[in-house]
Amino acid sequence: MLSSSLAFAQQLAQAYLLRALPASLHSTVQLPSRTPWHTRQAVQAQTTVYRPGQSVMYQWDEETKKWSDAKQTTFTYDAKARPEQIVYADSVTKVLEMRQTYSYDNQGRPAVLKMEAWTGTAWSNASQLRYEFDAQGDLKTFFLESWVANAWVPVIGIRYTITRNAAGLRQEVMEEDLQPDGTYAKASREVYTISNNRYSEVMYQDWDGSKWVNTTRERNFAWADWATLTPSSYEEQEWKNNAWQDVVRYVYTYTANGSSTETLQVRENNAWVNDTRESFLYDNLGNDVGHRMEIWQGTAWDVDSETRIVHYFGANNRILRSVEQDLDLNTNTYQNSSRTNHSNFQAFVITASRASVRENQGTLYPNPATNAATLELPALRQAGLVRTEILNSVGQVLRTTTVRTQPGVTRVTLELSGLPAGTYLVRAHTPEGLVTKPLLHR
Repeated sequence: MLSSSLAFAQQLAQAYLLRALPASLHSTVQLPSRTPWHTRQAVQAQTTVYRPGQSVMYQWDEETKKWSDAKQTTFTYDAKARPEQIVYADSVTKVLEMRQTYSYDNQGRPAVLKMEAWTGTAWSNASQLRYEFDAQGDLKTFFLESWVANAWVPVIGIRYTITRNAAGLRQEVMEEDLQPDGTYAKASREVYTISNNRYSEVMYQDWDGSKWVNTTRERNFAWADWATLTPSSYEEQEWKNNAWQDVVRYVYTYTANGSSTETLQVRENNAWVNDTRESFLYDNLGNDVGHRMEIWQGTAWDVDSETRIVHYFGANNRILRSVEQDLDLNTNTYQNSSRTNHSNFQAFVITASRASVRENQGTLYPNPATNAATLELPALRQAGLVRTEILNSVGQVLRTTTVRTQPGVTRVTLELSGLPAGTYLVRAHTPEGLVTKPLLHR
């Protein structure tokens, strides 16, 4: 479970990448994520990898039955095949739109991620993310900054204080948030229970101004692989009426190629009962090939939503084209959603990391946008409301839209008419946490 501020930091940084990068590049700039601390780790091997110098992404227009809204992305890499610069442009007019620049610390972790907008004659600073990590590789500080009056001004600042035992295992992690006067205020903390030199429980608390207040806890961990903090199951409880109450239980299965299945169970009549099942699918080369959500109908699983990614390969297993399609449950056929073509490949010999579990972060399109944009949030397990906000570069909420979650994909239409051209943040508060995306409005 991510605290809202950390979720904002992690997802915003990754959103910069995931919108631009093809699936084969998602692991090149993974942020070391402190929580959820039991996320499965990456697989590493010395290998030759091929990175595209250019990608063009299309959206499927259901009315015209044609591919449209093509956006061109150009990549520059360092010697370790990590992006140094990503430039967005209209694929037809070649008009520049946005540029992202990345720098790394001596351990290869992101240090600064800067975003600039094209003014028509020059690049103009818009926003940047700054990271600092401790000796164990955990996130220590994070800043989201906007360019104001020729200087970087903090919009969000987060500081973590981590207490460890003699074996280096975490005992407590406290989060403090930057205040307008430059000081830090307590926000939340995690308290770990260690049994037999392994985590057996973690409790999450919020600071109410005078004391720590229980919110949730995870317990009864069974480990598929302790060395990589890969769980096979654990339970989650919430603090209600001064007592811990069972909420859900998670059960995981894994395959050798990195695919995984998460089964969510709920408590009924003093027993855990299947509720939903989510599968993250990869091929034997480690490429993301889809995502499936199923609902338990009492005796069998019923597919609720499914997305598949069809890859077309060239020499040396280079992905030349990827087509994302969504399953139409009425016709049981797959319908086009988006397509990305890759070209101008470069070869690098590196130690490659492939994330074993895909983070589902939704899609914002078109981006850049003119009159409106659509935020798609697939496979939300919990029913409820999604409150989506548009924030300006100084963190002010300009517009708010609220919708109910839908089976399969929840779509939120964001009206942009009347807003000045510039860089914005889209922030969606869902029943399962916070999702954020950068948005360029033309």
